[in-house]
Amino acid sequence: MRIAWVLSMVVVTGCSDASELGGEIACTPGTMLRVGCSENVGRRCSGRPTMSICDGTISVDECTPQTPSPPLIVVSPPPDCPDRIVPCPASGMLVVGISNGGSGPYACTWDHVVVP
Repeated sequence: MRIAWVLSMVVVTGCSDASELGGEIACTPGTMLRVGCSENVGRRCSGRPTMSICDGTISVDECTPQTPSPPLIVVSPPPDCPDRIVPCPASGMLVVGISNGGSGPYACTWDHVVVP
């Protein structure tokens, strides 16, 4: 009974730990990528997530809206689902950090596509 209750709470509230929601993207330097949790990449969000995109020279946990530029490339704040077009850096790696841009539960199931 306790396990079912815990699982239902995770489903209802979502996850608010940026390190669990962030990740890495291997890419070809100079390639333009659309990164986000919007319909533009076939994904969605809920609540008010903020997406930070950084050069892959730092860890996912270090990629936050407060990260200096560089390595921070761009921050996509609420109210819309995060979505940005960015160039792949010389390192050939992007890191994506997701954080809460509001006060309630949030989720950002993000992905990326190459921009022709």
